[in-house]
Amino acid sequence: MKASTLALALGLAGLTQLSAATVITESFSTAGPGSTVPVDWYATHSAGTEIVSLAGTNYLRILRNSPAGGSSAVYYTGSQGEVSNGWFSDFDASVILRMGGNTPQNQTLRGFVFRTQTMDREASGSAEFWGYSAGFIGYGEDRGLYLHLNPTGVSSSTYGTQLAFIAFDQDLVVNTQYSLRISAEGKEIAVSLWTLDGSTEIASISYSDAVETGGYFGLRSANINSVSNTSFRDLVIEVHAIPEPAGLGLTAVGALSLFAVCRRYRKGAKQAA
Repeated sequence: MKASTLALALGLAGLTQLSAATVITESFSTAGPGSTVPVDWYATHSAGTEIVSLAGTNYLRILRNSPAGGSSAVYYTGSQGEVSNGWFSDFDASVILRMGGNTPQNQTLRGFVFRTQTMDREASGSAEFWGYSAGFIGYGEDRGLYLHLNPTGVSSSTYGTQLAFIAFDQDLVVNTQYSLRISAEGKEIAVSLWTLDGSTEIASISYSDAVETGGYFGLRSANINSVSNTSFRDLVIEVHAIPEPAGLGLTAVGALSLFAVCRRYRKGAKQAA
């Protein structure tokens, strides 16, 4: 068998034509201070969301939305690559966040919401909300990294079903930036919190029995008092690529071609013997 023929057959057999991964990035610096959210983003409480400049860098800040307290979430709603209207399932994401205000901040839980079926965290009777929440409490006896299912409110009793947790050794520092990371792949979810430079992992948790479904992705902060707020910047979401039907077809053709070439080669070898 000619080397070129074998190489072609092997190349066809190994061809899987994956669609390019969709990478969504948002620095939150394109909208000017005083505005709410950039294009392709939706704030559940616009009065509790704003673009601010801190030490010369723009952030998306989520804070309490009314004198009675409450919470805000900001969701991606755009269409890019294989993502349509903000809906996707498996991904890797990271964001830089900065805790504002003074201690104590009670049970303020801040971080991500994902695979959510609606963008309203506090739908009537919570009947319309379904999804996951991953984030951390930075202070007090409940400080630590959390993963919840179906958060419905802003107090510790309504954060939802706790799926994973690890405590912090000490309180986190106000007005300090951290890197929060998450990976969702099928039933596997992993969350970790790092120092800003990525040199030190503060804590990590994982869960291996998640519901495999698409949904919205957002940033959120549950705010219980007036000093609670969270500022986000430099979000990166890499949505996992999936095989395209054409790629799968080419793979099958390639495998059949390799089988046919190898069969002819064995037949020729036997005749020569």
